[in-house]
Amino acid sequence: MNQLVLIFISLLLLTSNVFANTDNRNWELIDGTKFKGALIKYDIQANMAIVKDSNGKTRELEFKKLGLVDQAWIKKFQNLQGQMAAIIKEVGGKYEQRVSEGEKYETAYYVYYPSLYKKNKKIPILILFHPGGQGQRFLLRHILAAERAGIIAVCPDIFRNNSSSTLKKELDNRFIELYDDIRKNIEYDHDRLCLGGSSGGAARAYHYAADYATECFGIYANGGWLQYSYDRLYPAMRVAMANGHKDRGANRYVAPDSKNLKKKGSIVKLFSFEGGHQTAPSETQFKAFIWMLEESKYYAGFSADLEAMRK
Repeated sequence: MNQLVLIFISLLLLTSNVFANTDNRNWELIDGTKFKGALIKYDIQANMAIVKDSNGKTRELEFKKLGLVDQAWIKKFQNLQGQMAAIIKEVGGKYEQRVSEGEKYETAYYVYYPSLYKKNKKIPILILFHPGGQGQRFLLRHILAAERAGIIAVCPDIFRNNSSSTLKKELDNRFIELYDDIRKNIEYDHDRLCLGGSSGGAARAYHYAADYATECFGIYANGGWLQYSYDRLYPAMRVAMANGHKDRGANRYVAPDSKNLKKKGSIVKLFSFEGGHQTAPSETQFKAFIWMLEESKYYAGFSADLEAMRK
């Protein structure tokens, strides 16, 4: 894989001179100037970053004028692009960067279409939330399982853990716009919408399924819990909990959360893996995904795997 990464980093530099990410971050230039803004695009050949600050002003920043932390971040982002190009080439699906442009918010999100999508565009979709709002990096960790299960995987930026009630409301409104954009611009089986995430991202998935995406078919909760939100009217879903065997926090709430969800009509199953509070390995993701969709009318792409697992 390391050789593939190096090869496709080179290909990326030759064939794609611009990459983008709308997640806001704090910037500091080499002259000490500080501001908060989102990277709109980065021109690799010109070594120029185009950043929109919190006031809506667009700034053109030469790489050499960025602070050392920002230079390192740009290089890290370039490397991530290379890794993405390599794994897409390996598994054979399609990767797409999109921006939801709502009335109030712009939200970057990243989509993986499995190779099966070329023949059948009415397949399940899974919207995943990273607890730190790192959409592209999170998608990279779920592509192999999404390809094997034949499911579209979507990961947005910005939706990160927080304790501010104001920010929580903003993110709720941002999700409403994002969800509307996904429904309008991605072709998928609308009867097989699934939500998920890791840690606080899983809690967010539960929340959005109860309050906004009430047609949710399944939940993939990796090291997450309901956070005592037992009064919400959760829809009847297939809930796959994927926890590390040493994740005391998440495992502590498996029983009470399952009891609450089952009362509301859900079916719940725990998928345990060796580890702590961390992203589940690809094999565990895959098993959770196909179980979550087993009662779906859609079977193409993983029926053989289901049969093997039953045996």
